[in-house]
Amino acid sequence: MKKKVQRYAIIGLILILATGFAPTSFAHNFAIIQKEFESITEYDSIENFLPIETTLTPPSVISESSPITDTENTEIEATLMEFDLNSGTQKIVSREALEPIEIDPNIFQPREGISHTYSGHIGELMAAAESYNSESMSDAIRPSYIFGPDDRVLVPDATVFPFSSVVSIHVEAANGSNYIGSGAIIDEFHVLTVAHVAYIAEAGGWVNSMEIVPARDYSNQPFGAASADIIRLPGEWIASEDYRYDWALVTLDQPLGTSTGWMGVATYDSGNSVYTGTLYTAGYPGDLTNGWRMYNTTDVGKRADEYNHWFALDTAGGQSGSAIWTKNATGEFIITILAYEYLGGVDWNFGTRINEDLYNTVATYLMIDADPVQKPELRNIYADTTAGAWSTIYKKNTILGILTDVENVGAIASEAVKVNFYLSQDNNITINDYLLGTETVATIGILQSVEMDWFGTVPKEVPNGQYYIGWIIDPDNTIPEYDEEDNSGTVGSIRILVSSTAIQEFFWTPLGTGIIIGGVAVLVLIPTILIISSVKRRRRRNRLSNEYSSYQDYTN
Repeated sequence: MKKKVQRYAIIGLILILATGFAPTSFAHNFAIIQKEFESITEYDSIENFLPIETTLTPPSVISESSPITDTENTEIEATLMEFDLNSGTQKIVSREALEPIEIDPNIFQPREGISHTYSGHIGELMAAAESYNSESMSDAIRPSYIFGPDDRVLVPDATVFPFSSVVSIHVEAANGSNYIGSGAIIDEFHVLTVAHVAYIAEAGGWVNSMEIVPARDYSNQPFGAASADIIRLPGEWIASEDYRYDWALVTLDQPLGTSTGWMGVATYDSGNSVYTGTLYTAGYPGDLTNGWRMYNTTDVGKRADEYNHWFALDTAGGQSGSAIWTKNATGEFIITILAYEYLGGVDWNFGTRINEDLYNTVATYLMIDADPVQKPELRNIYADTTAGAWSTIYKKNTILGILTDVENVGAIASEAVKVNFYLSQDNNITINDYLLGTETVATIGILQSVEMDWFGTVPKEVPNGQYYIGWIIDPDNTIPEYDEEDNSGTVGSIRILVSSTAIQEFFWTPLGTGIIIGGVAVLVLIPTILIISSVKRRRRRNRLSNEYSSYQDYTN
């Protein structure tokens, strides 16, 4: 009897343990992201670059007395044009009507930005990113406005000030064409560039949209990106594309300058030696890496008049709007906006000089514009998994790992950041997908990244099938951000196979559940019966022994 019960107990134990047995090792060792920030790719050439203007043919000479020839729109000359990209409305502002205010003498002082703090997985990849191929992807465009050998060199780390304040500008023109340009952040939420980046007459006028990316390096946007809300530029540019008034002030939808920092802005008398001294510029030339990486150069100035400034700096299409700055003991100061070249290179490249009128106008707008709302801006900068493509993951058994880094590129720190991890049958991750788990960190500071990983098993409720692995940052939408639409994604295009073992398939059915319950009953009931039976036998032996002892005593 005892041996039979033991056999039943062993069989029941095997039945229960078998439900959990399946391969338990990782699908493979930790995967390594191939390139920094998930996917730095060599983009195709942009069809339309916004070129530095080439309308001046030799032997034309520009002087400050050059007349404005177009008189068809004289009613908007001596005005400032303001365009709201959100509403698509244009407003004409008289320069006299622009409320005169006392200019803060410190408004254009330079301020360095904030350094990134990379931790977790992405920090381990930074060294590899530094060795990324820096050669030009295309040298097909060799414009005549390169003076001698091309002195432009790649900026190896565009996040270092003052290059952190140099921006790449991508616009969609009114006719749908795409153009690129450059510019510079000059306070928390304003960018200085040229008018011909913002109002392109041959492409329909005011642009439909404008994206601003500081320190862009291919797809890497280390400070995030912003959109233009309002563009202001002189009426003379719209009236006749007057090169003397080719400048624009762009108001951003978020304060990128909080983290990038900004250079100062300065004006001098046109005869000042600063205009013939050493000059610096940086921007996004279209003939080098198709405008996706920043290049800088330095050379000397040649001459200046009331409106323009000539120099020996090498330039190309895409650099329109780049800041030209000087250095002194206080820091870097922008004195000119790069804009033009002579067709055939018969004279020096030149740009719009920041004269006293331009300086005061821009300073006034900087002072009267309302400060932007301070918000965090969270994004994923790293995503990987321990599972290989098409790995089989057994429910309640195989350990699955999802590895992410979350960065805050907003204007303030973010508290109580939560990330949910999901399996989804498509690559659009929503809160209705199959939740795997959650991770939370107390805070993420400005330009700080934090590792947020999850390890666990797939719940048995997930149906067998093919799944994408994904995540959602702030799934409950409790953190206000500038962009609420970029908080979810997948781990690349990897898909996994979720399955259960044959034994699991059987025992997760009603019949299997009944057998499990029966097995548990066997394990519990049989030992109980044995114990009870043993106790009864012991009591009977004791009783018989006592009776025998009593009988012995009686017979004696």
